[in-house]
Amino acid sequence: MKFLLDTNICIYALKQHAAVLGHLLSRSRSEIVLSVITEAELRTGAAKSSSPAKTTRLLENFLRPLTIVEFTSEDALAYAHLRSKVERAGTPIGPVDTLIAAQARPGLKQAARVPPDLRPSRRDLDALGACPSNRRRG
Repeated sequence: MKFLLDTNICIYALKQHAAVLGHLLSRSRSEIVLSVITEAELRTGAAKSSSPAKTTRLLENFLRPLTIVEFTSEDALAYAHLRSKVERAGTPIGPVDTLIAAQARPGLKQAARVPPDLRPSRRDLDALGACPSNRRRG
């Protein structure tokens, strides 16, 4: 089983969240992948950082061993179906999150949430700027 990391999971890892790092490090490198869309979000965050050079170096080190999954026409079709489904249900998610979710396939599980036993506390999430109330949807 491969795990498709979303942006928040990557941020937890980059911020050295012990439980998230432990979970990721318990997996083989071949099991952990991320979307080129997640890469774009992370690179945008690095560029907007108060220390862009330092943050970019950290990001490059984080990305180096990972496989980046390209966005394909098949993913675009999955995105269209997923977005229309969640909008019809009245439960839309942000378009960027929907793009990443569209890349999840059989054998590729999206790691979009931290399991309850690994979940950072509200204080940790506030410090990361990752609480839903603090996070702008893309």
